[in-house]
Amino acid sequence: MPDEQLRVSQSLMMMVNAQGQMTALASMSHPPLTLTPAQWWLVGSLRSACPKEDVLAIPSTFSRAQLDEALDTLLAHSVVVPVKGTQVDSSRYVLGPGGWADIAEHHRMLYDTVRVHAYRSSLFRHARDQVVLDIGTGTGLLAILAAKAGARHVYAIEESAIAEVALEMYAENGVADRITLLQGNSRDIELPQRANVIVHELLNTDPFGENLLPAIQHATQHFLAPGGRLIPHRIEAMCVGVQMTEPVSSGQRMLREAENLNDFYGLSFKPVLKRMQAAFDVAGPNFDQGGMVIPPTAPQTLLTRPCLLRDVQLDGDLTEAMNEQSVESVLEVNAPGILGGVAIYFRAHMDEHTVLSTSPSAPPTCWGFQVKEFKERVQVQPGDRVRIVSTLNRSHGHRFKIVLA
Repeated sequence: MPDEQLRVSQSLMMMVNAQGQMTALASMSHPPLTLTPAQWWLVGSLRSACPKEDVLAIPSTFSRAQLDEALDTLLAHSVVVPVKGTQVDSSRYVLGPGGWADIAEHHRMLYDTVRVHAYRSSLFRHARDQVVLDIGTGTGLLAILAAKAGARHVYAIEESAIAEVALEMYAENGVADRITLLQGNSRDIELPQRANVIVHELLNTDPFGENLLPAIQHATQHFLAPGGRLIPHRIEAMCVGVQMTEPVSSGQRMLREAENLNDFYGLSFKPVLKRMQAAFDVAGPNFDQGGMVIPPTAPQTLLTRPCLLRDVQLDGDLTEAMNEQSVESVLEVNAPGILGGVAIYFRAHMDEHTVLSTSPSAPPTCWGFQVKEFKERVQVQPGDRVRIVSTLNRSHGHRFKIVLA
């Protein structure tokens, strides 16, 4: 058998942490990896595909044992990926065990009928007779909906271990013959053909926090057919000034909700319910607090009108959208109170007919909203105008920093 080829993931992000250490992240389902000197050397040596034995034979100050151990760790974190030709070898890709592999996280998304029906309505308008790509398929719901809507074929990409559930879901709902699951990060994958429709749900409570912008920039350049459609195609990042309180969540409530999912969408969710029950059996009623689950902060009082932070057309050039230039905005106060921060939310334009909003004034969604707290408190009255400055900082993802001007 030919020696396996390896390459640094095209999705790799490297950042210096608060302790001054270099960290690497190539999958949202792995924690950032603090690089050792040997790992750092290997990352620099594997920018293009290379047989494993060749890179280990390059003269260095590290022993073979050190490099073997470092390479195993990089592969386990998907910082280095196995490749076949010019793309990741899905059969040998290490699926992320955390983050979006958490069944409790997917339950929140599946039980959110506002979210699902917004995607479903758009897919049923646009997927018929089309080649569809689902980036970040998760439990496979959107890929299944595209197939049910009459898609000619669906390609689904997933980098976390939840891909195992997706395969079961495709079979359970009778569409496995029309869906091809590709394991890996979308920026390491090539499609056999371009897609007429790309559906993605890489949205975060902090709207661009799941690396939406670089992932979609790559997808439109490499996967989307001329004249093709993105769902959603436009994101408005918004905020509103608030006073806030914290919510309480319950794993027991989530398990009861999961039993009702079949009634919502006319599909079978047995594989999802099985994972939910297993998580409950292992971790008990607080299993929903594990993984990357961050309970959203629910504002108690809204003090201002909605304020636009960014308006991003995803099917255009996203280079400018990804810069870290600060933007000044104004909060227009319409209720008296003490302004303590802003609640971040988004408006996702699915198509010309449907907008999915996570506004505190809209029906609740699985995202909730995240409060960016100010260092200072401001006593406000209706008619006041409070200037704020927002910066879209690149961390392991693009996240908003918002301060009083």
